[in-house]
Amino acid sequence: MKIVFFGTGGFATYPLVCLSSHHDILLVVTSRGKVESPVELLCKERYLPLLVTPNPNNKDTINIIQEKSPDILIVIDYGYILKKELISIPKQDSLNLHPSLLPKYRGAAPIQRSIMNGEKKTGVTTFILSERIDSGDLILRESTIIGKNENYGELKTRLSRIGGKLLLKSIELLEQGFRGKLQQGKVTYSSKIKKEERKIDWNRSAEKIKNLICGLSPRPGAYTTFRGKRLIVLKVKAKYQKGEKPGEIIKDEPILISTGKGILQILELKPEGKGSMSALSFKLGYRPKPGEVFGEEGRE
Repeated sequence: MKIVFFGTGGFATYPLVCLSSHHDILLVVTSRGKVESPVELLCKERYLPLLVTPNPNNKDTINIIQEKSPDILIVIDYGYILKKELISIPKQDSLNLHPSLLPKYRGAAPIQRSIMNGEKKTGVTTFILSERIDSGDLILRESTIIGKNENYGELKTRLSRIGGKLLLKSIELLEQGFRGKLQQGKVTYSSKIKKEERKIDWNRSAEKIKNLICGLSPRPGAYTTFRGKRLIVLKVKAKYQKGEKPGEIIKDEPILISTGKGILQILELKPEGKGSMSALSFKLGYRPKPGEVFGEEGRE
C-alpha cells in the first residue's frame, strides 16, 4: 500500500517503523517546535521522505499530497485536526491510531488520564478518520492491563508497540474490503493537562497522589514545593499505613510522606534546577528532616 503518514510525537515512531517495513511510505508530514520532533528524527535516520509544515491544511500541502496519490493516509500523535479536503484524498481511507479503547478517552491526553483516573485497563484503537475528533468507525481494538506503578512514559512506549502491530492488521482488513463499524459504549474525553492539575494535593489519598505522579511522569511531572523551591516527584510507592499531617516527612530513610489517607514512599524526584535523582541521593544532598512538610511553602 502507498501511504502518506502524519505524525509528530514519540507515540507515532514505532508504528511508522512498522509501516515502513511493510508498505511504501510516499511522504511523512510532521510539525516542529523549538527542536526536531521524534518523527522528524526517525525520518532522517531511516531516509524517509519528509515534509515539515506548521499547517497541514494549507493549499500547498494539500496539492503535494494530491500529487502523491496515496492509497491510505495515516495520522498518529500529530497534534493537528485535518480538514475533510485532506482526509478525502486517499483512494481507500484515512486512518488514525489512538491510545485508548474508544469511545473512552477521546481527545488529547488519553494515556495520562487513564493512569491519573486509576484505570486498570486501557489499549489502542484503529479507526477511520472523520471530521469529528476520534469518532470515526472502528477497525480494531486491543486492550492491555495497566501496571500497578506503570508511568506515562512506560505505558506510552508499550502502547506504541501494540499499536504498530495492530495498525498492520488493520490495513490488511481494509485491503480485504472491511470498512469499520460504529463506535459503541459510553463516550468520555481526555482534555489536555493543565498546569494547575500538576500540583500535588497532599490531602488526597496516597493512591490518588500516586496515580497523579505516575500519569505525569516523566513529563511534564507532578510537583510540590520543599524549602521554597519547586520539586517534581517522578516515582513513588503507595503504602497504607496511617500517616500524620498531609505532606509531612515522617521518615527520612526511606523518605516517607504522610497524605490524607496512607503514606507515600518517594523513590525518584527532580529538585528545581537539578536533574532527576534517587531518594537516597536527595537525602544525602538535601538532608530532609522528619517533621518538614512538602507543599507548605514556596511559589506556585
